[in-house]
Amino acid sequence: MLGYVPEIYPDELIYSWASRYYSHNGYPGYRQALDDLLVERNGKIHFEFTGHFNSEAMKAISSMYSYRELILQHTMFPYYARFDTLERKQKALACLMAGDCKVDSLMQFPNDKKHHHLKYCPLCSGEDRQKYGEAYFHRSHQIRGIGSCAKHRCNLIETPVRLYGNASPRLHVPEDIIPQDAETIISSELEAKFSSYLTELFNAPINFANSIPIGEYLVSRLEGSKYQPPTKSCVYCKAMADDINHFYGQECVLKHQIQKIITGERIDFSQIARIGFFLGIATNEVTNPIIIHKSNPYIPRPRKPQNHNVRSGMRKENWAAIDTASLPLVKKTIEDIKHGHDRPGRISSRIICKAMGWPSKRLNYLPLCKAEVMSNMDPIEEYWAKEVIWAYKKAKQASGQKRVYWREIRNLTNIRREQFLSTFPLLTNFTSPEIAEEIQGL
Repeated sequence: MLGYVPEIYPDELIYSWASRYYSHNGYPGYRQALDDLLVERNGKIHFEFTGHFNSEAMKAISSMYSYRELILQHTMFPYYARFDTLERKQKALACLMAGDCKVDSLMQFPNDKKHHHLKYCPLCSGEDRQKYGEAYFHRSHQIRGIGSCAKHRCNLIETPVRLYGNASPRLHVPEDIIPQDAETIISSELEAKFSSYLTELFNAPINFANSIPIGEYLVSRLEGSKYQPPTKSCVYCKAMADDINHFYGQECVLKHQIQKIITGERIDFSQIARIGFFLGIATNEVTNPIIIHKSNPYIPRPRKPQNHNVRSGMRKENWAAIDTASLPLVKKTIEDIKHGHDRPGRISSRIICKAMGWPSKRLNYLPLCKAEVMSNMDPIEEYWAKEVIWAYKKAKQASGQKRVYWREIRNLTNIRREQFLSTFPLLTNFTSPEIAEEIQGL
């Protein structure tokens, strides 16, 4: 039998409301409270969504909210569904309204492999206690990637309650979890502005009629920027990712993630918000995208039917122009590898291609660049000799001992004993005879 049903507070998670219901009615354990709220005897309330409520609980909830509005206003549904296709988000909403809370198959969840916890703002909690007599979990504080409270511009604090799919059905009462004396730390200006942008984007009404893919819209906003050539045939994702990460001062989006967002394979809310904030796009434009091309929009030609029995061959490139344009960058890369670090760096075709972001065989098409790489490629024995000398000096400087042992050289360079011995005739080419003799005596 259902007990006293508390009101649902503004911006409160359903999980938080169910936890307060359990606390207000003095149940001996959370399992008894869940049995009175849910259809399944062993069911649970999802941290970010709802539970399969029984008819009595649904009646009590519907006196405060329609169940559709409950999902839209008091769960994390907008975070996961906002940028999905119309068909998928409509189906997900319908399934949640029908009590199907197995949301893993309904929406795309980011696979970031990070631990996420319930969070709170110490100033919001203080205001909640003053106004309602208790604290509760705000859903806008649970947005993945948010760092500060949009209202108070202070850092959010993680609770010990970790969010994961197979978590215990235990109900964590907010008033017991959120302390009353938590330290308040003001966020940086950038963090505060981005958190406000993120919260505004999250709280905006979901458009169930607009079918424009967010990736296609973001590409249209790059028109005329340095991230798209005049032909509008591609997006320079690597340059864009580098600039975004520099803007935020942290690695928050990678090249392949941008590629997947603009092609519609990825709909990560936080990363789309970071891109939108970086590009200066207003939140109402992100939530209701309209594509307006500035001039001569790039329209890809329809693909010809492909005969999979015949290889189409390699796309023709102006390799001579690419070779000439790439040569200064290759020279600079070689210089950085050889002299940009204290430790010796070895030049090889593989290392240069990796540093330039090229396929492993690219130098075969660039004769000028390949000749430059080959002219700077030291024999492997000379590279080992330089590595041994570097390791010997580093070990001697670090330990302050008069004697350095062979195993210290091995640990620093991962060089084998026979490789180490093969460097002896070459040591005097790169260091003094005295140091060479000391190394040979190891």
